[in-house]
Amino acid sequence: AIGQFMLLRYAQLGFDWDALPRAFEKLGMDYLLLEGMRNISHKEMRKAIMSFKPDYFLVILKDNMPFIKDISHDLKSIGVKVIYWFCDPEHPQQEDLSNVIDFMFLTNKGQIEEYKNAYNLKRVYYMPQGYDPYVQRRLSIKEIYDIGFSGAISDEPLHKTRRELMEAMKNKYQLKIS
Repeated sequence: AIGQFMLLRYAQLGFDWDALPRAFEKLGMDYLLLEGMRNISHKEMRKAIMSFKPDYFLVILKDNMPFIKDISHDLKSIGVKVIYWFCDPEHPQQEDLSNVIDFMFLTNKGQIEEYKNAYNLKRVYYMPQGYDPYVQRRLSIKEIYDIGFSGAISDEPLHKTRRELMEAMKNKYQLKIS
């Protein structure tokens, strides 16, 4: 069984990002899809997770960290392994998450040691975000942009190059940043 906490079934830049539920279905796995960004209360999500009793709880998006910390004792009490996939990592603050997260995956290979040290975690691995037509199905909508970018463009030094590239492309192409 897989428990996960993320808004997955949404359309962005003309593609449907419902890859994880479809992959779990294809593998014959049971899963509970919690769309945490749709104003579901933490109390309701906790109740759903505890009654589902997943073996694994896959968490994506840094905004969900407070929720995992709040229910970490409950998850550990029923033997749930917490898997945290951190897309677009920035520089982490020092915080001991060794009793909260069992496995962490990063989309930036160069920061594995930094995250291990900052969060006191032993199992931090590289897992990139990939594009695959099977993963992100094309939706039937009119194309109005030359380039679509989906990702973080913050003031972090890690995103400086992204900002520069987006600005350069904006002058030459129809660009959508989401």
